[in-house]
Amino acid sequence: MKLLAVLLGPLSLLASASARGTDFSPGELVLYTPALHGLSSGSGGVVRIDPVTGIVTPVVDFQGSTQSVRGSLAYDPYRDQLLFVGSLSPAEPKKLFAYDGSGNLIDLGFHNTTLSLITPASGGRVYMLESSASTGLRYLDKNNAMQTVMDASGSQAFVAPTWSISVMLYDPGTNSLLMVTPSGSPWNCGPVINSNVHRLQLSADGSRVTSEESCLSIGADSSGSNGPVGISRTPAGEALIVIDTNSNATQPRMQLIDPVSGTAGPFASNGYAGAAATNAGTYSSALGRAVILDTGNDLLRSFGLGESGAGTLIIPSSQISAAGSSGESATLIEIPVQSTAGLLGIYCSAKLSSSGCLPSISGLGNPSATQPTGFFVNASQIEAQRFGLLFYGQSGSSSAPFLGGTLCVAPPIQRTIAVSSGAAAPCSGTYSFDFNAHVASGVDPSLVPGSVVHAQYWFRDPADAFGIGLTDALQITLAP
Repeated sequence: MKLLAVLLGPLSLLASASARGTDFSPGELVLYTPALHGLSSGSGGVVRIDPVTGIVTPVVDFQGSTQSVRGSLAYDPYRDQLLFVGSLSPAEPKKLFAYDGSGNLIDLGFHNTTLSLITPASGGRVYMLESSASTGLRYLDKNNAMQTVMDASGSQAFVAPTWSISVMLYDPGTNSLLMVTPSGSPWNCGPVINSNVHRLQLSADGSRVTSEESCLSIGADSSGSNGPVGISRTPAGEALIVIDTNSNATQPRMQLIDPVSGTAGPFASNGYAGAAATNAGTYSSALGRAVILDTGNDLLRSFGLGESGAGTLIIPSSQISAAGSSGESATLIEIPVQSTAGLLGIYCSAKLSSSGCLPSISGLGNPSATQPTGFFVNASQIEAQRFGLLFYGQSGSSSAPFLGGTLCVAPPIQRTIAVSSGAAAPCSGTYSFDFNAHVASGVDPSLVPGSVVHAQYWFRDPADAFGIGLTDALQITLAP
């Protein structure tokens, strides 16, 4: 399994403004806890934390009801907003809120239902579990409408034992959901005392679970329970899972999962008086370390690759948990240093194919000039079994008539290798091109941090009057 290749140095976070148009700072941490003031589930809230200085900045105090469920908070790069669930007064029901980083709360309109494991994907899709729904697995689309995730056939809802899922993460490299269950779950593939990572493959548009590609059994404590309390992505594309073992002994509680190979390995271990109160965790790109929430001592601890023991203390400037407790279901996340916010934009018009398909382009992941993988330019609604290729340019967009369609990329144009769309049924073909890997190959040395790229797919369509098909186009800005 590949290990972390990039360890970023400490940054000054909350003191500097983000370039996203709000005051979110890349690398800052955000914590959702039902016991922010150490009282009860009604005293919870959301705070922002600078991992370098420990400065705590309030986002919202829930005067009504706070969820004691992990995954009640997420940052969505598409909206450039925090999404979380809570109630602002005892008279109000719990609601799904968006927070824009400038102090504005937006009620998204979902009341009187328990939404958890909020998991942003691409193109505005945000997956979550809805406990009041018979199906459970849902997603918010880019228009803020709630949709049900369907099974492979597309004719009925996908059903999973949602009550036993502890944490969930979307992996853009494989276009899949990683669902992690705790020890004792009936949905397992290994020893009953281990946690289990299920990788569910999604359709190209993300509306269906097409298959379970793998199930991986992981454990930190061979003699006790293993309960996942946090999951996040590292710069190398791996999933970092933080585990609560209900033990104070030194245990490999931080595990790295490679979604592609389905292998696992330890990232770091922790052990100290109160280590059993490891109740949330995330990877911090600002520190290049894993950060865990220690609710037993009301502080954060960071760990580097291969480290064990008590870690490095991050002392918060104000209370963030009920010190001495170990039962809070908190959520700790990072505002990513590399974000897709503002970096992607779909434009122009696709050409209707000979079978009536309207081809559609999309992007998955974070476009980067330095990461070896992790950003894919995809296309769906393609004629089946047709060769096609992605072409791109750096001279801006275009809207020129071209062989019955529209050329959306201004010349000069670079072409990638031709691949088959596969599939069999009309309009069921797809393409996927790892653009980060293309950049990393060095074949086009002009692709550097800050490059603005316009891309479009071309494919053969023999029944068309001009013999070709075209998707709409994607504007990409390469982050460092």
